[in-house]
Amino acid sequence: MPERQKEPAENFGQVAIFALPVVDDCCGYHHPEANDVGQPAEAQTMLLFPGSVLAAQIWGKWSLSGILSATCGSYIGALASALYIPSAGEGSARVPGRDEFWYEEELRQKALAGSTATTRVRFFWGTDIHGKPQVYGVHTGEGTPYENVRVANMQWNEQTQRYEFTPAHDVDGPLITWTPENPEHGYVPGHTGNDRPPLEQPTILVTPIPDGTDTYTTPPFPVPDPKEFNDYILVFPAGSGIKPIYVYLKEDPRKLPGVVTGRGVPLSPGTRWLDMSVSNNGNGAPIPAHIADKLRGREFKTFDEFREALWLEVSQDPELIAQFSSGNQTRIKQGLTAKAPIDGWYYGPKEIVKKFQIHHRVAVEYGGSVYDIDNLRIVTPRLHDEIHYRR
Repeated sequence: MPERQKEPAENFGQVAIFALPVVDDCCGYHHPEANDVGQPAEAQTMLLFPGSVLAAQIWGKWSLSGILSATCGSYIGALASALYIPSAGEGSARVPGRDEFWYEEELRQKALAGSTATTRVRFFWGTDIHGKPQVYGVHTGEGTPYENVRVANMQWNEQTQRYEFTPAHDVDGPLITWTPENPEHGYVPGHTGNDRPPLEQPTILVTPIPDGTDTYTTPPFPVPDPKEFNDYILVFPAGSGIKPIYVYLKEDPRKLPGVVTGRGVPLSPGTRWLDMSVSNNGNGAPIPAHIADKLRGREFKTFDEFREALWLEVSQDPELIAQFSSGNQTRIKQGLTAKAPIDGWYYGPKEIVKKFQIHHRVAVEYGGSVYDIDNLRIVTPRLHDEIHYRR
């Protein structure tokens, strides 16, 4: 068998990459205008993220009519017509390429059983030498763990007028949706603006894994462990007219592990740490140096875990904890975020955000460090909204 060579991803089907508008969303709310419903999307391909925030295509070609979405991270890659259809066998009346519907039904059954399907190419996200997002592809060797991809059945949701998939059996995973171009009721939300630059990658190459190995750890990139691939084959109901789609998702950096760095800022004697003159103005309140000393060097699985540890450390400091109300003291001792004074609340179109927020001065999407204490400020929800949307 001839040795596989590098080849463009387009050889396997239509390839496209989409991106959500840049936003430091650690506060958990969206810009109010992002929830407005506009006119039908026209003349451009977009992804629809929760809150009706539209993401634009930043790389490749995509002609399928519909809007793909995922609640995991800020980037999603999609590949159409890339499935590996195994031989139907001698004498079979089913011919791949002519009767592809039979394999789609097999994929549906695999999804119901929580099984996987075979593909000869997979993609994953990495970074280049400058820390910018890049996509890498690999040929999957026959009989290796890399050839098996999770399969997801996309079910129609009458209420939301879209196809949806959420991992079953309490498995943590993204909500993936597909909204038809012309849903039965209402319009697809219009474009609200997107400041993402195009992906700086001339082409996506699919690289073979060397024969006789299950891993590839030499340049140009290391291949992740098979369990670390974040991809799915999406299968739609029979009669929907939508072919299976392979998608690969980029994890939110806040959901990845990291080690705390940074030194914080010393508090002067008698200073109220989260006084409204600081937490509700400027860039917010820095983390005290003596709290930073307790956290520096510790590793956390997610930013949520770090946030809990931060407030627990505050609860152990007699001077800091005494600055909060009794209700907030109860929250902080449980590792929960303190509530801001009412003047610092954010009044959104669907909810009122009351808790203090941890703001990244240099946004994570622009390369800001997730766990660098010197990149973090404690701000009121009102100030957080002002920083991101009113300045």
